[in-house]
Amino acid sequence: MVLARSSERRFLMPTIKVFGIPASKCCALAGGTVVVPADDPMAMENWRKLLLELIKNIQVIVTAILQLPPDQVTVFFPADLVQEGLGEELVTEVCGLFDLPSRTNKVKKELIEAIVLTLGNFVNGHLTQCQKVECYIASTVTPEACSMLEIQRDG
Repeated sequence: MVLARSSERRFLMPTIKVFGIPASKCCALAGGTVVVPADDPMAMENWRKLLLELIKNIQVIVTAILQLPPDQVTVFFPADLVQEGLGEELVTEVCGLFDLPSRTNKVKKELIEAIVLTLGNFVNGHLTQCQKVECYIASTVTPEACSMLEIQRDG
């Protein structure tokens, strides 16, 4: 294993955390919510593909607005210990956004509104029980307050 330190210019990587995405697809029906069982491999694989597509869609808009390469945007769907109510509200944090002169309040507002619209399009087709989508910038950092180590493996 070879460890190589990245140059400071590469530290541009925001992390987008979308809370409230259920581990399996839920569909709101009259009288309650039906959950696709985790033991249905085909349904779970389709749900996984939809989530991967959502990650790409979020990366596309973030990279366009912040002028970053797609591999510089990380998207996570953190697990929730209480599964009840998942999918009814999505809350999204943008963390580790570098505080740069080009990232004005107008750019930040454009970013969070684009994320909300992207998630809104997703829930309209796939999480019909969702009633609210929110996004906020949880933290900004200066390049000096960040460190990263890329791991390169031989063979």
